Amino acid sequence: EIWRYSNIKCCTYPLRGIDTITDGGQIDWNSSLMSIVSGKTEDHLDMLDNMVIERLLNDKWSSFARVTFVRQLVLLCLHLLSLTTAVFLRNPRGDQPLAKRIICHIAEACVLSGCIVSIFALQAKEIYLQGFAYYLQNLKSYPEKFLYQCSCILIILAAPCRVLYFLTNNITFGYVEDGLVSLAIPGTFLFFLFFGRIYELTGAFIVMIFEMITGDIATFGVIYIIVITAFGQ
Repeated sequence: EIWRYSNIKCCTYPLRGIDTITDGGQIDWNSSLMSIVSGKTEDHLDMLDNMVIERLLNDKWSSFARVTFVRQLVLLCLHLLSLTTAVFLRNPRGDQPLAKRIICHIAEACVLSGCIVSIFALQAKEIYLQGFAYYLQNLKSYPEKFLYQCSCILIILAAPCRVLYFLTNNITFGYVEDGLVSLAIPGTFLFFLFFGRIYELTGAFIVMIFEMITGDIATFGVIYIIVITAFGQ
């Protein structure tokens, strides 16, 4: 308690064990705030009624989380715009106007650059700060983010196939590139769901959908593949 006037008082609370960041700058995975975010039971939600937790969340959001959220959302929109432009303007036959080919190549370069920066810069930084084990634990909590990173890797792998196709004129490399890009597009657009988690109207539905996908639907998919593989000979 710092000061008191009648029934009004000003107090400071220690954040050790409450905030996700320790005094040394490391992530405290056993903190109260981390338990609220990653908790799987209904009991942990009662901690949100705490005035200290509510004030801490509001301060973290207004201090840096809001700016980071908006910046990542804008970058994702630009990335998806470039990806959509590259896909719709792409013409393997090469008989389209020069202006469209230039725009298509610029969009493809922007998409590839964004994927390289996302994997080799941003994700490498997260692994360095969090540690590989905790990084995987974080990805497990956000499947849409994991799908987006897989999509970036697929697009990066598609680039050598494009080069080999032009050098060897082997249509197989073209088919491989088309397949990789086709798999990458849905995962990229699904990353929008990550940003919908913050809204009260859509957040619960997004979490429920991905729990169904990673649970029942994933189990059904594995069983289906095993049955088709075993009896499809």
